[in-house]
Amino acid sequence: MNMGHLPLAITLAVVPEVALAAHTTPQPGFLALSGVLVAALAFFALHQRRGIQSLREREAQLRESEASYRGLFNSVSEAIYILDENGCFLDVNLGAERMYGYPRAELIGLTPAEVAAPGRNDLEAVMARLRETLAGAPRQFEFWGRRKNGEIFPKQVWLNRGRYFGRDVVIAMATDISERKRFEEELRISRERLKYALQGADDGLWDWDLESNVVYYSPRWKSMLGYGPDELENTLDTWASLVEPESREPTLGLVHAYLDGKSDKYETEFRMRHKNGHWVDVLARACLAVDADGAVSHPRRLVGTHVDISARKQSETELRRSNAELEQFAYAISHDMRQPLRMIASYQQLLEKALRDKLDDETHEYLRFATDGAKRLDQMLVALLEYSRVGRKTEPLGWLASRETVDEALLFLKPAIDEAGARVEISGDWPRIHASRDELVRLFQNLIGNAVKYRMADRAPEIRVVGAVVDTLGEGRWTVRISDNGIGIDPSQIPRLFQVFQRLRAHAQFEGAGVGLALCRKIVEHHGGHIHAESAGDGQGSTLVFELPLPQETPCNPLI
Repeated sequence: MNMGHLPLAITLAVVPEVALAAHTTPQPGFLALSGVLVAALAFFALHQRRGIQSLREREAQLRESEASYRGLFNSVSEAIYILDENGCFLDVNLGAERMYGYPRAELIGLTPAEVAAPGRNDLEAVMARLRETLAGAPRQFEFWGRRKNGEIFPKQVWLNRGRYFGRDVVIAMATDISERKRFEEELRISRERLKYALQGADDGLWDWDLESNVVYYSPRWKSMLGYGPDELENTLDTWASLVEPESREPTLGLVHAYLDGKSDKYETEFRMRHKNGHWVDVLARACLAVDADGAVSHPRRLVGTHVDISARKQSETELRRSNAELEQFAYAISHDMRQPLRMIASYQQLLEKALRDKLDDETHEYLRFATDGAKRLDQMLVALLEYSRVGRKTEPLGWLASRETVDEALLFLKPAIDEAGARVEISGDWPRIHASRDELVRLFQNLIGNAVKYRMADRAPEIRVVGAVVDTLGEGRWTVRISDNGIGIDPSQIPRLFQVFQRLRAHAQFEGAGVGLALCRKIVEHHGGHIHAESAGDGQGSTLVFELPLPQETPCNPLI
């Protein structure tokens, strides 16, 4: 028995010397032995007191060490738990309590199966990793857990072997990766959308690292030129070897002009050689890749698409040929066909003058009808010629101030407006638009001119021109309404209104070739819009409404 760890109490009594003398006479040997015994007992008592003090110090140190361990254990934000060879929780920190929503006392003794999301984990594989870790091979894996409230969440787990109260255990650290999983899912969806968007658009994607000259070519880019996914090297030389030689330097010049800021966009067309030898017409567009904060990424990258426009080019060739034929037809109208009409009208007028005294009134009327018919036919040919020129012989599309076009149209109409005593009110939104200036002026001139022309005899025309910008599903549209208090339109006749040579009023009432509104429809459609009419009926006025797309005035949307 280790006496150093047992408390000992010693009582010493002082025997009166007289009493001792009365009973016995002390012997020298006895006195010596008594002195040694007293000294030994005193030394033992001192040593015992020192042992008790040392034990108390060790207990204090142990409590301090335990507090330090628990403080350090709980200070880690990640979840830490200690598992035995069966996967039972022997101890957990505050991070584990927060992660699972259980207090420490309820977590102790639970197994991975009891905190796992049902059907989301391979529990046998989890136990195998525990055994491998106990054998000295650290492991990590993802695990789907279940909180006390039933919420499912993903976590990343790292396993290492350790010692706990003299036994081998697994020390696990886990972190909640819900946010990472959300980002990964968003990235997956984004990539999937890009994949299907490129497939749907039939575009070939390329990504050029401007420092290394490494270029990624998508499978669609390669298949567009007849190559398989594993063919062609990912270098700029691959592109240079396939592009038409005379287009190579000009195209690279456009690229460098864009990279140096001398051009606000990169877009061009050229031809590339197909694997079987024929040429493919390509439309190339690109933008600099940028970081999420808008800064150009490093190393600098140019990302773009190639689109096979061979079919479009063929259609354009056929269209040019068709336009050339139409141009010949228009020339025939303006010269060959109008010349005989003018001759007929002129000779009819001469014939009427020569026979003025020999013809009766009825015959004179016949000649006037014939002359008027020739003049009307000439007017119709001129109107038809103007109709054919929309989109061909007009100014190209460009950015312009819409209000300027309506003001210009009003200048042309000023004599007719003054004659009719009309009042024209302009209001609403008048943005910058991408349009042909002379076509838009002609559109307003026809629509406002019709409102002046088709007026009621007993009241002055009141015309309101209102513009409005609307945003429909992220796409800007500009709507213009031209309303009047004129003769109105029979609603059943509105479908005929925008057809060529379709007149809703007799020529005797209102002059015209019957092409004006058809011309308006063609101008609006040439700009990607549509036009329609509204009216409650005869004598109740009418409203002509056209709507045009309103694209953003930006040359390129950088990739993020």
